[in-house]
This record gives sequence, C-alpha cells and structure tokens, in this order.
Amino acid sequence: MSSKEDVHKLVSTAGLLLVDAMVFHEIIASLHKGVPTLSMMMASKNLKRSLEDAWQYIIDNINYEPVLEIALNILRNMPATHVFDRELRVLANLAYDIASSKVLLRHASLEGSTIGFFWENWLSITQPTTLRFPLPGYWRGF
Repeated sequence: MSSKEDVHKLVSTAGLLLVDAMVFHEIIASLHKGVPTLSMMMASKNLKRSLEDAWQYIIDNINYEPVLEIALNILRNMPATHVFDRELRVLANLAYDIASSKVLLRHASLEGSTIGFFWENWLSITQPTTLRFPLPGYWRGF
C-alpha cells in the first residue's frame, strides 16, 4: 500500500465484503436447516471460527463458493484476537440488521452471480467510507 488512505480503503472494503457475506449467509441459513443463523453464531465465544466453519460448510455442501470464498479468505488472514472478535461482532450486528430489513433486501435474489444485491440501497443510506473496520495493524492481506 502506498498510503494510509489506500490501507483504509482496503480495510473498509474487506469489512464491507464481510458484511455482505454475512447478509448472504443469513439468507442461506433461512433456506438450509444445516446452516446456523447469524444470531446462533454470535452466541458462540469464537465468532471468527464459527463463521469460518459455516462458510466452509456452505462452500463444500451448498455450492456458494463465488459468494463466500473471498470473505472466508479475509477471515482466515485475520488474527484470532479479542479485538478482532469485538469488531467482527459489530459487523455481524450490522449484517443482522440489514438481513432483517425488507427494504434493504427487496431486490434480493439468490439466483444472481453476486451478493452485492443490497449495495445500491446501502449506498443510499451511507457512504462506504463510514463503514469502519479499524484493524489496519492486523491486516495481512488475502
């Protein structure tokens, strides 16, 4: 990265991709009984591991690899620390709120090739730079 601004953009994008994947995860969980909901996973002590396990299960058994693979790579490159867990829970709560909003999901379709189905509505509410994922010191790339 050439500057702090570039690092901030990368980390913010990673955070947005994680939120996007969590929203998609919640939709998948509503359709597949073998997939735990976000609220079930947030009850665990290690949210990072719960998400990694669930996303790997979805990739292997339900075949949403293009949707979750990059988010899984991001998670696997982040450290298992209490700071990361706390920030991941903030993102999970945001994803939970988005997934439960009929307004933000009104254009949702699992038949699309991308999980960016809520971005248009999301961007009308906030700018992407306001989504903070304040862990640039931990970022190792993916």
